[in-house]
Parts: sequence; C-alpha cells; structure tokens
Amino acid sequence: MKSFFLIALLIIAGLSAAAQLEKQVEKKFDSQTYGEVKHMGVYIASIERVTKDSDTLYLLQFRNSQYTYNVDIQQIRFTVEDGLLDTLYNMLSAAIDSPKDSKISFKLGTEELEVTTLKVIGLKGINITMLRNRAYFGLNRKQLDRLFNRKAN
Repeated sequence: MKSFFLIALLIIAGLSAAAQLEKQVEKKFDSQTYGEVKHMGVYIASIERVTKDSDTLYLLQFRNSQYTYNVDIQQIRFTVEDGLLDTLYNMLSAAIDSPKDSKISFKLGTEELEVTTLKVIGLKGINITMLRNRAYFGLNRKQLDRLFNRKAN
C-alpha cells in the first residue's frame, strides 16, 4: 500500500513539473529573418530579428568557413540603434570596393570584427572575421545585398 501511494505521489509530482515546463516553453520569441545568403543551397549567413515584448535583438549568424566538412554556426548578437543596419551595410559595401587586402576593424555587439577585402579571379568580396575565435565567412556584392535585404544593383 505504501508503494502505491509513493508511485501516485511521484506521478503527481511529475505532472506538476511537466505543467510548469510547458508554461515556460509558451513564452516564445517572435523571430523574423531579415536577410539570408546561401551558395548553391549551402547556408552562408543570415540576419534575424528577434522580438520579445518590447525588446528587439538582431542576430548575425554565419557558417564558419574555417571548416569544410564540420558545420560550425557562429552567432553575433547586437541591438539596432538609429540606422545601425544601414551604417553596417554601407561600411561593408565600401570595404568590397576598397583595394585588395584592405582591413577595417569594428565592434558589433560584444564581438570585435575584422573585414578584409579580397579579389579572386577578378571578383571582389570580403571576409568578415570574429577576432575572438578567428571564425570567418566571405561575401561578394550580391550576397551582401541579399544578407541586408537589398535589391542587387
């Protein structure tokens, strides 16, 4: 009889814990993809806008190009103040037009980034590197436009 009450008590405690967990899971964030870049179906990078209540956070996520076969998705969190996305786009766009091997460094959120200009087979592009762990990804002009949800020129 004692074991019956013990089992019943455990079941009730388990159901109560599951109900509390469900209530916490219900508090979801509203997420919207701002721009996304893929190359031949392979994910390169995206910018996502995440909103909860009145707080808005942007996530720059990218596949770390250090690894060919391993999928290592990195994430940079930042908030957007007056025109930051436009400023970031303009800065990266200007970097593509800079001479080969030009470098600029800046901070986005809490991450220090370095942008290096590339020119491969006559095509211009940039590598964006997180200095903390040397994770990086590359973009050309069309991919940059797609990432920032701009019409390609």
